[in-house]
Amino acid sequence: MKVLYLTSYDSSFLQNQILDLKRIGNIDVHYNIHIDSWFLLHRKKGKLSSLLSSSQKESLKKDEQSVIIYPGFPKEYLAWTSPMYIAWKLSLKFKKGSFNLIHAQNGFPSGYVAYLLAKKWNIPYIVTSHGMDSYRCTPESPQLGGANSFRQNVVALYKKALTHADKTIGVSDSFAKFIETIEPRANIMPIANSYNYSIFNTKQPINKPDNATFNEKDFIVLSTGYFIKRKGHIDIIKAIASLNNKNIKIVIIGGGPLRDFLLDNAKELNIADNILLINHIKQEELVNWYRAADLFIFPSIHEPFGLGLVEAMACGIPAIATKTFGPLEIIEEGKNGYLVDKHSPKQIANKVDFLFNNPEKLSEMGDYAAKSVYNRYAKKNEELFNLYKRVIKDYDQK
Repeated sequence: MKVLYLTSYDSSFLQNQILDLKRIGNIDVHYNIHIDSWFLLHRKKGKLSSLLSSSQKESLKKDEQSVIIYPGFPKEYLAWTSPMYIAWKLSLKFKKGSFNLIHAQNGFPSGYVAYLLAKKWNIPYIVTSHGMDSYRCTPESPQLGGANSFRQNVVALYKKALTHADKTIGVSDSFAKFIETIEPRANIMPIANSYNYSIFNTKQPINKPDNATFNEKDFIVLSTGYFIKRKGHIDIIKAIASLNNKNIKIVIIGGGPLRDFLLDNAKELNIADNILLINHIKQEELVNWYRAADLFIFPSIHEPFGLGLVEAMACGIPAIATKTFGPLEIIEEGKNGYLVDKHSPKQIANKVDFLFNNPEKLSEMGDYAAKSVYNRYAKKNEELFNLYKRVIKDYDQK
């Protein structure tokens, strides 16, 4: 089986997914990233090689990956043309018969690229929406994902990609239903994301992270995710500040544009000494933080799945998460964590205070958290592999 992976962003998650699929069965994958030139110009390290850098020890070989830079300015007006350019470049690199299947990791632009190539090469394709592409097809996109809504001509291409796809995947049950509200004609099914269970597990030793500044008596509240409004990190700072407990420390890992905003709020609330913000780190470093932390908080305003939430719980820590798509399916109330309303620092504070004062409950929930996410998500890539085989077989029998 030969599969072309299409994505508009590099991700250790996607590389892990491909590596896991290769362990599961006989599959060759080429991983193509297509980036608009406008984005590349705004990178602090605008090097092509950095687009294929991996945040993990095990990664794909160089000949299994490629990058296409497409014209991206003026962004709003050229967006609809980008899939044609990307498809043209890929058709020069690969010929008909190179692949049995295309798997696009968003509806646009990757999904429409898949539509064009699948039509040219006479092969099936699958689209997975991880969130942002679907959000941008709605007027509420700035509130949902933080990015501007697509123009209507781009929305039309997104819908066309999903309508013609042999299967469209939503990364949680509820998010799959959300996609259906955008394009009811799509052949949609949910398959939750898996995670790298060889790294994120309770067998990993508890090592003090290299950049840790706290002592062993501190109660570490951890969160991960890019520092943007949608991730809701400000609610953690407000919650912990309200408890006035100097033994509770906050660590947020991810980096991003709201770093100064978060630090300024911590200063105003007099907890600047109790917070540590860390930029993106390698998985081998991240697992040290998961294992060292006491509690994980995932306060996203909208989250189709919640990979960071699953990784943390897999390492044996309970979680507090907001009531949105993925977390609603991951959290079992009172067993492996707690659900709170969005924008609810007070509810977060109450749960943190309870678990801080009930260490036995904290430990019990952490043990169950690791078991629950392993049982539900560790083998999800086997479902994906079997879907690949079914889609190819059904297409060949048409």
